[in-house]
Amino acid sequence: MAQPCEQEQSGKPAALFEDGDEPHSGRAPRSRRRVLVVVVSSVAVVVVGVVVLVGLRLSTSRGDTEDRDGRAGLEVIQDKAPATHQFVVPAGTAARLQQGLHVDVVPDRISVHVGDTIRIRNDDDVAAQVGVFNVAPGVTVTMRFTEVGRLEGYCSVDPDGRFVIDVRA
Repeated sequence: MAQPCEQEQSGKPAALFEDGDEPHSGRAPRSRRRVLVVVVSSVAVVVVGVVVLVGLRLSTSRGDTEDRDGRAGLEVIQDKAPATHQFVVPAGTAARLQQGLHVDVVPDRISVHVGDTIRIRNDDDVAAQVGVFNVAPGVTVTMRFTEVGRLEGYCSVDPDGRFVIDVRA
C-alpha cells in the first residue's frame, strides 16, 4: 500500500526515482543536479577566461614603459593578412616532446619591430605555451607589437624552455 501513496503524493511512480532520490526529500533528481553542476562550471570557466583576457589586455596596452618594467606592448588582432612572423605547432608535438625527441617549432629568441605581427597556430591536441602566448589546441593567435621592450616566458615547444621577443622601434 505504500507505493500508491508515494505515487499519489509525488505524481510519479516510486520506481521512476533514481537511487538516493526520495520523492519527498526536497532534493532534485541526480540528473538535474548534474546539469546544474555542468552549467555552473561552464559559467565559471567563461568568467575566468574573460578575466584572463581582460588582464592580458590591460597589462599589455598601458602606454608608459616605466610602469611595465620594459615589457613590450601587444594587442590582439583579427587580421587575416600574412603575419610578419608565423609559427605552427604541428600535430603530435607534445607527444614527441614527451618521448624526449627534439622539435623545432620556434627559435629561442626573435627580434621584431613595433607594428610587426606574430601569428601562432596550434595544430596539436595539447595547449602550447610559447613565451607570453598560451595557444589552445586548434586555435590561432595573432598579435601586433605596439611598444618597444622585451617579452619573454616559458616555451613548452622549445628544448631550452624559453622564448624571448625583443621589440625594437
